[in-house]
Amino acid sequence: MKPHVLYLTIASLIPSLASAAECNPVDFLVQDITNVNLTDEVKTAFLLVATKEQYDRATQGGRVKLGYGDLKADIGYDQAKNSALKEASMRKYTYSRDYYVRYLSQVLSPVGGEAYAKCLEQDRQSPGLRLWLDKAEGPYYRLKGFWIGRDTTQGLGYLNDKIATRGFEVIQVDKEWTKGQTYEVVLQKQPDVDAFVSIKVGDESASYISVVPPPPLVMANAKVENPDKVGIGTGGSHDDKSEWNQPKSAVRCVSPTAPGRYLLQGSGNVSELAREGTDERASWQVTKDDPNEICITFRTSTGDKKVRNKISGKAYAFERFVVMP
Repeated sequence: MKPHVLYLTIASLIPSLASAAECNPVDFLVQDITNVNLTDEVKTAFLLVATKEQYDRATQGGRVKLGYGDLKADIGYDQAKNSALKEASMRKYTYSRDYYVRYLSQVLSPVGGEAYAKCLEQDRQSPGLRLWLDKAEGPYYRLKGFWIGRDTTQGLGYLNDKIATRGFEVIQVDKEWTKGQTYEVVLQKQPDVDAFVSIKVGDESASYISVVPPPPLVMANAKVENPDKVGIGTGGSHDDKSEWNQPKSAVRCVSPTAPGRYLLQGSGNVSELAREGTDERASWQVTKDDPNEICITFRTSTGDKKVRNKISGKAYAFERFVVMP
């Protein structure tokens, strides 16, 4: 696993005077994303729930590349979202949005996780019971929380002995909670199950859910190339009406090589590229970019009719496929 390098201070990650409703774990993942272990599973979860604003902040200035496998291209929000939907389909993910957000809250870096907790701790005026994960060590989960009653003059709340759990065994929980004071709840989790605990203090209740990470799936990228090499040219004749001096273009496309595979948007490129003339007069451009087909258009035109502008090359892209379930 990639080591966590703590470049950011916790204070720099926390919105001022945030309410609990504003403490979105996805925002804290975005702010400290360079310290997150960005597996393909984490990328997929993030891309399926991220807003365009969150995506733009995560990738701004080349902070991270969110392409899959060894794809390092800068891709836009819509392209990344389409790839994530394809990826989720291939991985047979049927999770809800809440699941992905909970999963992302579990993969925050130490700095991001502590900043998220600090955000939850800021609002100690509004009634409620707050619970959050402080640390997970093997099967043991240490939650922290605090209570403020609906009657804000009430200084002490009592734990309801009927604690609802599934997949967790309660090891430690205080019976009395002083208003606004932080307490620790210790749980032991059963392996390989989603786990749930709900506690009630006074007239306020809160729950914590730990989700099992998505199952790993070995996937890979492979280059797909159109074998039909383009070779076009314009110019080289003094006759303005000559066919030599007319603009020319040629389109070459690539598609997945087998059912169940998809093309990585943003991976369209040209191999064996040879060019004579300026970028303006001899150029190529990706003109179609979707998971089922990527097309590249080659163009030549002329300014000085005596000058020959030429371009040649092969269109290629990368497809994504399952190596091992």
